[in-house]
Amino acid sequence: MKAFPYPELRQQILFFDIGINTETHFRWVNPADLDNYLLDVIAARNFPADLENYIHLQRKENKMVFRQYADPNCGFKKLLFVIGATKECQYQVVEAFLDYLSTRWFEQFGSMQEVSSSGKIYERFNEIVEQAFEVIPKEVLMKVKTHCKLCNQYFGVYLRKSLVEEAPSYPVAIVFQHAHHALLVYVDDKYESRGESIVNITG
Repeated sequence: MKAFPYPELRQQILFFDIGINTETHFRWVNPADLDNYLLDVIAARNFPADLENYIHLQRKENKMVFRQYADPNCGFKKLLFVIGATKECQYQVVEAFLDYLSTRWFEQFGSMQEVSSSGKIYERFNEIVEQAFEVIPKEVLMKVKTHCKLCNQYFGVYLRKSLVEEAPSYPVAIVFQHAHHALLVYVDDKYESRGESIVNITG
């Protein structure tokens, strides 16, 4: 499976935040983006739902995904990881960032969660975030080519590799929403589309 270029990714990810309650351990903001996302982060930390699954919030100008992760070596230490992205960035891509960066965070700092965020110890994580823009398209994501009969257009649908590699059976179904409708895509274990169908949306 070949890696694919994804030059837009660096523009599509707007911010990344790690923290819990009122404590911020780490924050990265896209240098090309001047907006302040503090209120979005506060809203995520106070979201009234189970945060152990991905939460998707669609904003007027962007989208946000967040999830609470536990340190795999010490399960009671939990942190909320929040990512904001442009509307063009697919949710599977943002989820891939969350999974990758949370894993790398606990590898780096799992034994140091009591350290105050006022210290400098977490600053080196900026390097990991920068590496993520190169690593994730190469190692974590795959792009599936699919066709929408309603639009009569071809699209690249991004998938986390783990979604396919860890699937209990094939094909794997994924919904791709675009242009005010949605496409149900069936993906095999070779990351090829085995069929598409238009599906209704409610919510």
